[in-house]
Amino acid sequence: MTWRSRLLVIWGYASEILLAALLTVVVRMLVPGSTLKLLLVDNASAWTTVFTILFAARTALWGVFINIATKPFGPWLHKRGALKVFQHALSSPLLIFAAGIVSCIAMKAIQNQYTLFTAVFFIFYGTINLITMITNTIQIVDLYVLFEKDGSKK
Repeated sequence: MTWRSRLLVIWGYASEILLAALLTVVVRMLVPGSTLKLLLVDNASAWTTVFTILFAARTALWGVFINIATKPFGPWLHKRGALKVFQHALSSPLLIFAAGIVSCIAMKAIQNQYTLFTAVFFIFYGTINLITMITNTIQIVDLYVLFEKDGSKK
């Protein structure tokens, strides 16, 4: 993997964090605390459930990827420098969703502005990451189709 490719991957992760932080700041400036409390704290169990479902979906996707990476598709990806990229792309969001679960539980238990806005940040970060998860899945499927075409030529 070239330095340019590495920088693009780093920027991909950093841009998600920056966007989530920016959206959190905008919400803090535009939405009254009482409204936010009503929307989030009173529905903390629902938000925790959403993050738990996302965590489970990501874990299942990670398991599927590990399974196909141990087959001939794994070395094919490795040869093209994509195996590690997808390993990180599919495993690191588990931390985001786990942090989302913890932040929603803390938001309900502690109920102060710090836990509230931490949860807001992780709700945005998790949503952004969900979009990334879908695009990564599409990319893996596209690469697998390409792998199958390469295999059928031999």
